Amino acid sequence: MSFSDHLKQLCLQAGEKCEEVARKTAIELQASMIEKSPVGNPDLWQANKGTVYMRETHNLWVEAINADAGKSGKRIRKMGQKNLKATYKNKVGQDYTGGRFKSNWQVGLGSMNESVDSEPRSDALGRSKVVLEGFKPGQTIYLTNNLPYAKKLEYGHSKQAPGGMVRLTVQDFAQAVKRAVESVK
Repeated sequence: MSFSDHLKQLCLQAGEKCEEVARKTAIELQASMIEKSPVGNPDLWQANKGTVYMRETHNLWVEAINADAGKSGKRIRKMGQKNLKATYKNKVGQDYTGGRFKSNWQVGLGSMNESVDSEPRSDALGRSKVVLEGFKPGQTIYLTNNLPYAKKLEYGHSKQAPGGMVRLTVQDFAQAVKRAVESVK
């Protein structure tokens, strides 16, 4: 049995609720891709490796100096994470707010939604649910991320998501449909 035959059989099992099955499946797939999406962290960027190393080793040096000074010497205080970040600032990404990629998952009905959300951390899943309320049988549902670096992230550019988001979610497609069918029975 081919994939499309299997999908057709599942939709027949759902009967009149096929529309709801498609909607629930799309929401689950979109939620999976959003959840798997990496969020940028300037501390992981190559350009900031030296700065991060200095933050990590600063207090080790303080301990070594204090141990050397013994009881009679002047002791140096360790720094907390906040002070370490203020003292050893990243070279790039200081004004960067992560989450833009994660919040840019879009849904299109009948054609791709080519918009880009400029507000990081917006509710991509909430927007997806609203769009999917308008789904009618026969329409194609497009789940996309239109940021220029989406393809790079999908194919391993991020250490946080080396296997991508879409490829991993597609592997669970048949199970997502099956769960949706079972939920509407």
